[in-house]
Amino acid sequence: MPTINVSHLRNGTLVMALAMVISACSDPEPEPIDLDSLLSSETEEVEEVEKGPGFTAAAELVRSTAQRQGAAILQACDNLNAGVTDFLAQPNETTRGLAQTAWHNCYEQWNRFRPFHQRAFTLTEQTEFRRLQSLINVRPYQPGYIDGLPDYPYSGLIHESGLDLTLEHLVEQHQMMDAESPSLGFPVVENFLWREPLVESWLPVAGADAAVVERRHRYLRLATDHLMGQLQIAVNRWQDDAGFSLLTEDGQMRLTWQSLQRLAQVELLSYSFADGTLDESSWHHLSAEAGQGRRHVLARLDGITALLQASEDEAGPLSSWLDRAETDVTSAMLREHLQTARAAVAALPENYTFGDIDPTQWQNTRQVVAQVAVDFNTISRQLGVTLITE
Repeated sequence: MPTINVSHLRNGTLVMALAMVISACSDPEPEPIDLDSLLSSETEEVEEVEKGPGFTAAAELVRSTAQRQGAAILQACDNLNAGVTDFLAQPNETTRGLAQTAWHNCYEQWNRFRPFHQRAFTLTEQTEFRRLQSLINVRPYQPGYIDGLPDYPYSGLIHESGLDLTLEHLVEQHQMMDAESPSLGFPVVENFLWREPLVESWLPVAGADAAVVERRHRYLRLATDHLMGQLQIAVNRWQDDAGFSLLTEDGQMRLTWQSLQRLAQVELLSYSFADGTLDESSWHHLSAEAGQGRRHVLARLDGITALLQASEDEAGPLSSWLDRAETDVTSAMLREHLQTARAAVAALPENYTFGDIDPTQWQNTRQVVAQVAVDFNTISRQLGVTLITE
C-alpha cells in the first residue's frame, strides 16, 4: 500500500493521493470481523498490550455514543410514526407538514448514526446485516418502483392490483428488480409523504381511484411500522451484552476505524461528491423527494465529529487514543479537517445536490471532503485495517 506524503496533500494533489490509496486496495469489500477469532484470551490480551495503546476507554466512548445516538433515533422516529398516524387519519396540508418535519428529524438522526452501522460485527451476521442496511435505506432509488410518476402514472407497486399488500409480500418485492428498487425503508415513507396531489392521492374524491387511495394508506402504514422495527434492530446491536461488546480490544479498534473510513470514503466522498454529481444530481441526492439534502450530508459529518470531540471542551478518548497510536494523522489535524469540511458543505445550497451550484465552489468542497477521506484512509492503513472503497 503506498504511503501518502502529507506535504503533497497540502500542495493540492489531494485527489491524486486519494486515488493512489483507492487503486492500491485489492479488496473493496473485505469480509467482516470473525468473532470466533477475536474472542478474548490471555495470549491475545498480552499481544494487544504489546502492539499499541489500549482501546478500552475509546471503545466505551464508541459504545456509549452509539447508545445515546440510538436513543435519539428512536425518539425522533416515534414522532414520525405518530405523524404518519395523524396524517392517515386526516390527510391535509397541516398533518402532512407535521409528518414531513418528523420524517426529516428521524432521517437526520439516522444519518448521524451512520458511524455505527457500517459493518457487520461477525461473519455469521454479514448477510443479515446487509439486508438490514437495505431495508432501512436504499440510495439512490427508483421512485417509479413504488408509485406512479408524472410520465408513467400507473407504474409502481401501488398499481399492481394483483399484488396483495402485505408486509410479507413487500419484503419479497424489496430490490427484486434491481438494487435501486426498494419496496420498504426511508425512501418509501419519503415518497408517500411528498406524494402529489395531496387530495387525489390520499382522499377518495371524484376522479381518484378509491382502491388506489386505499392501497396508499395501507402501504404507508406498513412501511412506517416496518421501518420502526428495523431501526430498533439497528439500535439493539449496540446493547452492552451484544455485538461490539463481545469483540476484543483489537477487534473493537479495527471495527471503529474501518467504519469511520468507509463512511468518509464511500458515503461522503464517493456518493455525495462523486465525479458527475452535478450532472446527475438526483442520483446523488440523499433525499431527492423530501429536499433539504445538505442537512443530511451535514448529519453524516456530525456523526463522525461526535466520536472525535466528546464534548465542547474535551477531545475525548478516541482522539487521545489516535494520538498515542502515532499515525501520520493527529486528532487535532483530523478535527480541523472535519470542521473545514463542515463549513464548506454548510455553504452549499440548502437542497444540495440540487440548486445553482458554482462549479469552483463545488470542487473546493469536494477537495476538503476528500481530505477527510484521505485522513481516515491513512489512519486505517497505518493501523493495519483493510480499506473499503465500495
